[in-house]
Amino acid sequence: MFEQGCLYRNRAIHALEVVGRSWHISYTSPSLIGIQAAVSAGLRISILPEIAILPEHTVLPAEAGSPPITDTALALVAVPGVSADGRRLADALADFCSSLARRIAA
Repeated sequence: MFEQGCLYRNRAIHALEVVGRSWHISYTSPSLIGIQAAVSAGLRISILPEIAILPEHTVLPAEAGSPPITDTALALVAVPGVSADGRRLADALADFCSSLARRIAA
């Protein structure tokens, strides 16, 4: 799992507790690559965005007893009066997320 405070970590723990599954954290990492490597090495399971699932990963079906986890939405909010550089960064991030969403949907 990612470190404390991560949205995916919180959702995984909540989903497991809702269905009454026992759990423990066997590995944490601040990086996506670290989480991907741990899952690839068979250290256990994790929640990953669809774009981060590697060919060697196995997606657990509902029949395996995994709790349902809905899609995660992200929001980018630029405060009023943001600098021109801040606006360009926000626009670039929004464009990147839009292109990523199109790639996943295709």
